[in-house]
Amino acid sequence: MAKAKTPAYIMPITKLSEELDIEVNQLIKLRIAKLGNRHFTGFGINTKLTAEGADLLRLAVESPLAVPTKLMGLVLHEARNPRWVYVKIDGIEGKWPVLIHLRDRGRIMGKRIAINSITDDRGTTYTHNVTRD
Repeated sequence: MAKAKTPAYIMPITKLSEELDIEVNQLIKLRIAKLGNRHFTGFGINTKLTAEGADLLRLAVESPLAVPTKLMGLVLHEARNPRWVYVKIDGIEGKWPVLIHLRDRGRIMGKRIAINSITDDRGTTYTHNVTRD
């Protein structure tokens, strides 16, 4: 049985903040919003990033719309269209339609799911993040 490969945490968040000429606190807030758990380890100023996580943060600083925001929510019920469900998203009032894969239809009712939030000139779209990264 093969052992799961652990990512190499190579870049401290302080070094990345110096490289991008941005405050560490702003970079920490951006990390919370944009990165999944597999891209970093540690808390606060002691955060270390993987190479992929550092690249995603660089991209998020350059163009904020390129990296989706990570959210969590509770699935309430199905919509009329089978590709959508209504979800109560943590930190956002009301219920919102979220795009899901058809294979997940009926399996995620009443469960907490990971959600990607993408905002553009037409509005905000929420999609189910299947990988949960």
